[in-house]
Amino acid sequence: MNKVCIYIVLILFCNLNTVSCKDNSTVLPKPHESELSALPETNQLPAAFYSFTSGSSAYFNAYQKLSDKDSLYTHFKIYHQQSATRNDNLWRVLEGNLVKYTGSAMIPIQQILTTGENEFVWRSARPNVGDFTGGYHGDERIDIAPASKVTFYADGKAITYTTNISLTPCNSFYYHQFSTMHQSGTGAADMSKPGYNAIPGNPIDCYHEKKTTFENNGFTTYNKITWATTVPIDKCYFGILCVNKEISSEGINENGVQAIFNSDGTNKLTSTKQKIVMKNEAFGIAVSCDAKIVSLPFTPTLTTFIWDNQNYHKYYSTIKATSANPDDVWETVASIAFSYTKEK
Repeated sequence: MNKVCIYIVLILFCNLNTVSCKDNSTVLPKPHESELSALPETNQLPAAFYSFTSGSSAYFNAYQKLSDKDSLYTHFKIYHQQSATRNDNLWRVLEGNLVKYTGSAMIPIQQILTTGENEFVWRSARPNVGDFTGGYHGDERIDIAPASKVTFYADGKAITYTTNISLTPCNSFYYHQFSTMHQSGTGAADMSKPGYNAIPGNPIDCYHEKKTTFENNGFTTYNKITWATTVPIDKCYFGILCVNKEISSEGINENGVQAIFNSDGTNKLTSTKQKIVMKNEAFGIAVSCDAKIVSLPFTPTLTTFIWDNQNYHKYYSTIKATSANPDDVWETVASIAFSYTKEK
């Protein structure tokens, strides 16, 4: 790619807005020309970086090199979510962005993953339960059971993160979390809304092990659920990813069925297979979403689709079940990978 093409691609990136999982839109700041010109030799760029910001809304940043030619990285924010309203204290992948490395900083260009749940969630079939359990939806904690904890690793070594950590190069990065998931209340679909009735004592439904490894310019999430009691199950989204609609205008599933997305609120590319690839030729980005069952104590009914709506093209891979029993173990893996087709 010559210099003129690179400049055109960057201008296209920088002038597009992005949409979050909420109705309000997010506009990422444009990089300053002086920042873009002060770049190191691309063949010397580290394969990955991480950083950490402390405080009441603490978070890690994980970066992976996407383009040798254009100093582009994928960025994922891992956020410490905690509130009494949602009965939660956990870490989760909050969002993803395409960023440009200037030699000292990462400049946001385009949001690629919006801020809904992007790793794992399930819902019980108890009467009058409208909310899901886990992650964004709450009722998940790392401060209840003695074995609950979270650890972040760079190059296989645990990170101590009591204070801010500046941009640090590495070859690999992941986090490993052990939590409890608690019985969701009844009434409203969200415990922040009127009419929601929490369950006294917040009884534990299951124990959740989650390991998210940042790789392939995306991440892979391993989930292991060990059930503590008998729970009627509505559905489990063992693959769930909020892909920004600006970078995913069309898609194709494993059966070869294609779809052009139009934000009409319907489900598209529905299949019993799990892999769906989305792309936007104007951006030169392809997004591969996939999921698989590692172990279940029953033969599941699986459905995968893209929910094509105003906010995102949301990937769902679904286990439909009737119940979970004490000591049952559910193990699944889901992944998302971004590739930069402009270099091909």
